[in-house]
Amino acid sequence: MDQVRHHLAVLVASSARHAGRKPAMTARRDAIDESYRACRSLVRRSGSNFTGAFWMLPARQRRAMYALYAFMRHTDDLVDQPAAGNDPAAALACWRNQLAAAIGNQPYGSARAVAGAGADAGAHALGRTAAESRATPASADERCTMSPGAVLLPALADTVAQFRIPTKLLFEVIEGVEMDLHPRRFARFADLEQYCDRVAGAVGLACIHIWGFRSPAAFEPARQCGLAMQLTNILRDLGEDLRQGRL
Repeated sequence: MDQVRHHLAVLVASSARHAGRKPAMTARRDAIDESYRACRSLVRRSGSNFTGAFWMLPARQRRAMYALYAFMRHTDDLVDQPAAGNDPAAALACWRNQLAAAIGNQPYGSARAVAGAGADAGAHALGRTAAESRATPASADERCTMSPGAVLLPALADTVAQFRIPTKLLFEVIEGVEMDLHPRRFARFADLEQYCDRVAGAVGLACIHIWGFRSPAAFEPARQCGLAMQLTNILRDLGEDLRQGRL
């Protein structure tokens, strides 16, 4: 009887431990799902021609493209459409730190970061009320955590982990957008190509990890496609760039 009671006690204790984990796991999953919804909402508001093609993808890949596009769009907007009173350079530095915290220190992100840092950042961004913000001015670190982009990161971290997207590609995009803070004339095509690789080639390489590829031979065509699209964007905006003294 003592042995039976011992086994029962062990089973009860084990069940209690697992029961305690489920609410935490559910909360994290909820934060990730909420993040994907925020990404989808941003994509729909953007009005981009690209987004119509997302519907051709299976649901899992479509959701991942929402997360990737939302990250790219938010990164670009930090410089092109900065919020009133915001320093774009500081905002990009903050965004880089948020990204690092959300995806972890692994080449393809980490499951712990997806469930923890990214979800926490999104929950923090959603959870602070306007009254709390007015009553207690946020510190620089809190403003970083509370930035509108924070809610996008749990979905991005989940996408990176699921599709094994090399995290260096995301940081390359930030580096490319950062180059827009200090516009300069490119003396050589190689310099322009480096800029295009960062802001567009890296995007193409991230996309094919979501779409799927059979061979690394797909990498160079994806990069070249990004280069061609960015050069097209530059040509399209020549008039605006001329008016702003960029040429």
